[in-house]
Amino acid sequence: ALTDTVVLNSTALLSETATGSSYVLGAIRTFETLTQNSTVNFKGIGTDITRKGTHDPGIVSVTRLMGTSINSGIILKRDARTFQHSNIRYQILPTSNGGLKADITFHYFDDQLNGVGESNLNIFRKPDGLAAGAYIYRGKSSQNTTLNTLTESNTDSFSQWALGGSDNPLPVEMIYFTAKSISAGKIVLNWSTASELNNRGFEIERSYDGNTFETSGFEAGQGTTSMMSNYTSPDETFLRTASVVYYRLKQMDFNGAYEYSSVARVILSANTGSNVEIKYAGGADALYISTGLASGPVQVVIRDLSGRVIATEQVEGNTIIPMSSYAKGIYLITSGTGSASATFRVMKY
Repeated sequence: ALTDTVVLNSTALLSETATGSSYVLGAIRTFETLTQNSTVNFKGIGTDITRKGTHDPGIVSVTRLMGTSINSGIILKRDARTFQHSNIRYQILPTSNGGLKADITFHYFDDQLNGVGESNLNIFRKPDGLAAGAYIYRGKSSQNTTLNTLTESNTDSFSQWALGGSDNPLPVEMIYFTAKSISAGKIVLNWSTASELNNRGFEIERSYDGNTFETSGFEAGQGTTSMMSNYTSPDETFLRTASVVYYRLKQMDFNGAYEYSSVARVILSANTGSNVEIKYAGGADALYISTGLASGPVQVVIRDLSGRVIATEQVEGNTIIPMSSYAKGIYLITSGTGSASATFRVMKY
């Protein structure tokens, strides 16, 4: 769930400058209804939608997420390769999604392209709405570099959308990144890559508020390899009085280019189900689970969307649960029991 989201009311209008620095960072949301063959610009937040089909999607919510921290760690895929994301993405959620036919135009800002060349900017979409997982390449029907817009024509589904490059695959394909406390004075970071190209290494960054990061270490990369590589890095210099510590990796190439990983969080208190870290890694087709400071095993229950129990596991520490035998789709993963439980949504793709 998004927090600290600015919601525009029915009379609001956002005015920004596409080629300058006059714009709003963070999450902005608004709601509109769509009339057939009419274009709605959703109060200027960066999405224009023209409903072309007879299907009425009802009230449509559009959320723009723009900036470095709010887009850290998102994954764009094309033909199983990972590509560079911009710092702009959108969530478009209708009341009813079936039978849709619409044109969508996305606006972008020059200094939020995150190193992506404008001519190589394309549209990516998650295939299952709010499900976890990668954004998949869609291309573009048209682009206007004067107005800074990309358009997809005749889309059949609203979902989550991201803008990014599609010309050069990222040099490092990350499988997972986790952090957990193993004692009162030691946190251990673990990550794995599927392949590396000209990878100088990983700068480890630490934060106590999730926004301001400092360098806390460095691990050399493998240069170029098509083999899986595993990394472990301990941190014994974190602030002992902190209640939460955040970590991210800055993957650095030999040519100076870099890319940030997702952010891993460590709760420095008695662990509950809500503090368990659960991630699906498509490259390994498995769930990666870290139980943090739990004093013993934590129960993990995997259900499908109908509520049917697929599996029940007792996990402790870092645990891998293979999902190769599972059908593609969304699963509900519940960790812990009773009032200390928490449920996560993951998508196997």
